[in-house]
Amino acid sequence: MATAGPYSGNDGAVYAGANVVAKITRWNFNETVGVRDQGAMGDEWAQNKAGKKQVQGSCACWYDRNDTTGQEALLIGTEITLNLRSGSNTDDAVTAIVALITGRQVTSDHSDQTQTIEIEFVGGSGSAVVTHGVVS
Repeated sequence: MATAGPYSGNDGAVYAGANVVAKITRWNFNETVGVRDQGAMGDEWAQNKAGKKQVQGSCACWYDRNDTTGQEALLIGTEITLNLRSGSNTDDAVTAIVALITGRQVTSDHSDQTQTIEIEFVGGSGSAVVTHGVVS
């Protein structure tokens, strides 16, 4: 199993469920865990225990309005499974994240008329929000 993030992809791909998200330029995510003190009054040292886990991240694309099952499926308030692949082959390692889409920003660059879209997410609901492995 992989260790805690951050992770990022270069030659990888992002899938919204089973559908590829078009024109990805990058993705990243970071896993963290909260810490809670279970010490008692009078203890000299905190008795820290792991609390709840959290994941957050983003992906960026060259904006493609016609990518209706990829980019256009990643709407704010939507919960979806994101499959982040570290390579472009279907047998490359994949991290699946049950993600709640929290942000979506489209930016236009006037110098060359390109548009980009950035999607931000946090972990959604589910018994296993983040899984790492190889899916063929």
